[in-house]
Amino acid sequence: MIMKKLLTALISAAILVGVSSISYAVEREKTLTFGFMAGEQWYDSNRRESHSSVFAIHGGYNFNTNWAVEGLFQWATPEAVQNGVKLGRHSPEWKVSGNVVYNFPMSDVMVPYLTAGAGWRNADNAANPTPTRFDSSDFMTNVGGGLKYFVTDNLALRVDARYYMDMEDDNGYNGNDFAVLAGIHITFGAPKPEPVPMPIVQVAPKAPKPMAPADSDGDGVTDDRDKCPNTPRGTKVDKDGCPVVMAPQRMEIKIEFDFDSAQIRPAYHAALGDVAAFMEKHSNAVATIEGHTDSTGPESYNQSLSERRSNSISDYLASKKNISAGRLKTVGYGESRPVADNGTRDGRQRNRRVIAVIIEAK
Repeated sequence: MIMKKLLTALISAAILVGVSSISYAVEREKTLTFGFMAGEQWYDSNRRESHSSVFAIHGGYNFNTNWAVEGLFQWATPEAVQNGVKLGRHSPEWKVSGNVVYNFPMSDVMVPYLTAGAGWRNADNAANPTPTRFDSSDFMTNVGGGLKYFVTDNLALRVDARYYMDMEDDNGYNGNDFAVLAGIHITFGAPKPEPVPMPIVQVAPKAPKPMAPADSDGDGVTDDRDKCPNTPRGTKVDKDGCPVVMAPQRMEIKIEFDFDSAQIRPAYHAALGDVAAFMEKHSNAVATIEGHTDSTGPESYNQSLSERRSNSISDYLASKKNISAGRLKTVGYGESRPVADNGTRDGRQRNRRVIAVIIEAK
């Protein structure tokens, strides 16, 4: 009954925190972890003990989004049984172990994992009548797996199943046990992301107003300041009255993608139509289409995904807008050029993008 009340309180608190949160995250690199769980443990039948409630605390360290180490401490008080009858007497048992954990994220919030490790088990069933009474402290190993479901950047609900193997028998009885637990998992101590530099907006200087006394060539610069006299009429000049070399016309757009997708969202069709109109107006304009991803998943897969995203934009302009493929250059940068923190859901969305730069060739 106590275990059920504890689990209900834990899950209710996690849901309330999750409702107020606006971002999510998978296991992040270089973070510490902590949590506690409760559940049920089943004992090997030859120990003459019933199954019982079990409680656990755990702490660890994430090297990256996949690999981690974790320490686990468990406590239980199984009830003694003789000839199938519960005797109403309980015997303490605790386990402590060190474990290696491999996480394989399936989405921004769902992280299944596998784990294996070894440690020490101390148990006795002094509450049992002889000859089944024993007191043992033995080396043990364990294997298991589970699932973490993140409801905020730092808090997850966790379910864990684990099988324990006692390496020694005591009085003819071994300690192979199976436990299922549920609780919460907390991460903290993530390094702060480097700030994204703000773009510098350069404003072109305003052309000076025409001034007296005289402007022989009519370029708007008086003769006393005109360093390039007799400029042909209609020629755009700088403040010294010299012809201005016109910069090529330029256009740039940003398109974001869904998780693990290279499909263009319908909301961006209008923007791609503007790109096509610009390239039709400027017949010598060429486009460089850069594909990017967030850091979820293997680096090689993200490189391929970024190339598929840039090719998706190129194919759309060529097939839907009749832009020559020879004017479209594609390149994929994978996860190497983030513009936002990959540790948050919003940051990963901003990193799943394509930047198309269209510039008029000289």
